[in-house]
Amino acid sequence: MKMNNIFKLQAEKNPKQEREAQADKVIKFLDRIKVEEVFNNESSKREFIENLTFEEFQDLLMRMNGILRNIPIKNRDVAKEEVLKGGLGEVINTPHDKDKDGLFKTMFEATKLMNTQKEI
Repeated sequence: MKMNNIFKLQAEKNPKQEREAQADKVIKFLDRIKVEEVFNNESSKREFIENLTFEEFQDLLMRMNGILRNIPIKNRDVAKEEVLKGGLGEVINTPHDKDKDGLFKTMFEATKLMNTQKEI
């Protein structure tokens, strides 16, 4: 798909309605995985993070990203194509594919480290 087509498709959507619809889907997803039970107290939050594997961490982030971006489940993966973000004439490139695994690992390690701190 050419860049002009991408911007045209984005311009045709009502951003506020799109965000609201995706926010509702995220809330339903979080309810389904019982996130409130996990994060409602310090000990269950720490236990969850302590037991979280890298694969689970990455899967959770990809699922949330897929829901927010309205990507069908079968197409959810670490974005292999270049993703562009921007607004008001500004375009921001996201990380290159080759850098994403390292960034996921760094985020995962930082999450684990934060879990060892007094408060998170």
